[in-house]
Amino acid sequence: MRKLISDIAVIGKVTLLSLRESFVAFLVVAIIIPLGLTYIVSLSSPTWSIETKINYLTGMLVLSASLTLINGVGQMIAQHRAMGIISWYRTSPVHPVAYVLGIVTTYLLSILLNIFLIIPLSSLLWKIPFNLRNFLIVIPIILLGSVSLIGIGAIIGTRAKSAMNANAITNLLSFVIAFATPAYYSIDKIPQVVRPLTYLLPTTEVSILLKDLYLKSTLNGSSLAFLLLLGPVYLVVGLSGIKWREN
Repeated sequence: MRKLISDIAVIGKVTLLSLRESFVAFLVVAIIIPLGLTYIVSLSSPTWSIETKINYLTGMLVLSASLTLINGVGQMIAQHRAMGIISWYRTSPVHPVAYVLGIVTTYLLSILLNIFLIIPLSSLLWKIPFNLRNFLIVIPIILLGSVSLIGIGAIIGTRAKSAMNANAITNLLSFVIAFATPAYYSIDKIPQVVRPLTYLLPTTEVSILLKDLYLKSTLNGSSLAFLLLLGPVYLVVGLSGIKWREN
């Protein structure tokens, strides 16, 4: 266990240092894109209702988390494969779970940065009331939902045919998951026939929790319980699907 924790810490530090060179690119992908897309749409609807504003705030947070975890983890691992870094870690030896979690720690810190930037900027741009209590509750909810996305990025990164292929898949999937989630819109807009499938996305539970928190000042107990169940399941399934050794 001590070696596992040590490996996670070392790999996390190495990943954090390596991201310094691409910090601007990270800001563009994880923050500017979600915020910019929403701001452009808002220009055509200057009289948004509070419900619409919260929908878009929720959408920005979900899209940002999806872009950060799926793109970041998947593309980083794919680059490490192409550069032979995974082979080096494998012969160290480092457990695949320690390797993935080491990379993930950096991106979870990135998500914290996203939250600290997106929520205040949303309050400034769209006059969404800033509530410190809500802000502090949003952090664990987003982090909990992000856990479920870790395995998705790890599987793509270790199984994609090339780094370019991983980039294409993660870019597509992160947007598909974000927009299939009823974050930017109400879940009532989803046809009844396919709505049960939507609940299988942990980001759906995150969206419900955030909207109830901002609009009703309550936490949806069933959504929280389901998220606590889904997050570890997605994580375990994802980590078990990692391809650690090349054929």
